[in-house]
Amino acid sequence: AATVLIERYTRVVLAQPGSPFPLQRLAQLYRERDGNIVALVKDFEARAAASGDAQYASLVSLGGVYKIDGRTDDAVKAYERSIGLKSTDPVAILALARLHQDRADLAAARTRYEQALALQTVPQDREQTLRTLMTLALDTKDWTAAKGFHDKLVAMGKASLFVKGELGRELFSRGEYVRAESEFKDLVNAAQGDNRALGPALKELGRAQAKAGKNPEALATLKRALGASGSEAAVRTEIYEIIAEVYRKDQKLPMLIKDLENEHPSDFQRL
Repeated sequence: AATVLIERYTRVVLAQPGSPFPLQRLAQLYRERDGNIVALVKDFEARAAASGDAQYASLVSLGGVYKIDGRTDDAVKAYERSIGLKSTDPVAILALARLHQDRADLAAARTRYEQALALQTVPQDREQTLRTLMTLALDTKDWTAAKGFHDKLVAMGKASLFVKGELGRELFSRGEYVRAESEFKDLVNAAQGDNRALGPALKELGRAQAKAGKNPEALATLKRALGASGSEAAVRTEIYEIIAEVYRKDQKLPMLIKDLENEHPSDFQRL
């Protein structure tokens, strides 16, 4: 039964070179049967050495096998040989890019991802690569490149406000609050006329301004957010939490309490 499963997964691996999950399952099957993956390595080394139509898929898969076996230098060589065989196919290039990324060689990873992007034609694949490139650029503090990759994502995203806010959220999560503020200002401008989107966009902007130490601007923005968010309970709760945090930071919580009392609150969030 184990041999039948191994044969089946070997076919899947060769049909989907570069896909990590079938290969991980295949390695698991070998370990369950043999206690190691020595036979798996030998099988794919033999396949990769044989010329023919299947050589490219075998070589890419061999790179993956080496990676699982902890032989990263051999994996790099296998992927590079694969690229030499079929330089117009992004599969081996992406596999090598991911390996460089796993080894924290971000410059080499970015070079390979950019190379793969130029060859990709499926929109979802291009989106995924662009997101990875944006993350790599942010990791190396190359703000200009990150913005460029994000602009391409936005162009592909058919005016999606979620996509438009991605760079701002990434910058915010990295503590780059002033840069995030600039991105969220653009998001607010794009959300004008759509209150369901404007309230959350203003909330994001206000939060970034608060974190950047711009408390008066943050409060003004958050009050606008309350006006735009209508009765959206979840958003209003978050906005009030940020407002309370700003007053607390300024040691002016009694002022907030007085303001709320003066508004004769009847809604749950203010109460």
